[in-house]
Amino acid sequence: MPRSCPTLIRRVERYWRDARLTTIFAGTSEIQRKIISDHLLREG
Repeated sequence: MPRSCPTLIRRVERYWRDARLTTIFAGTSEIQRKIISDHLLREG
């Protein structure tokens, strides 16, 4: 196995973690938009 393999694995793990966080934040943004739009529709 090449010596760079542990470095590659760490890099892939970091990308995976970052992708998951992005998904979580995107979901949170969608929820916030829904809450705001519901609130605005109730007022209007």
